Amino acid sequence: MWIRIKTDEGRRINIPVPLGFVGSPFVLKAAARCGGPEAAKYAPVAKDLCRELKRYVRTNGHFTLVDVESSDGTLVRITV
Repeated sequence: MWIRIKTDEGRRINIPVPLGFVGSPFVLKAAARCGGPEAAKYAPVAKDLCRELKRYVRTNGHFTLVDVESSDGTLVRITV
């Protein structure tokens, strides 16, 4: 998964995030502990979601999950 941020000033930030890392028990426990009760409630759902995303990418290829452009020209794109 790639998180790409492009500002209106021309700065670009590209962050590679392995999909297995997002659904790992370490990250889910940290999110549940630091994110409050709502994050703890959705941790099991996040694990299932990551598993399904991996399965989808294996069969259908990569896709854009989020593509947002703000009014000041900042672009955020998350590609799985």
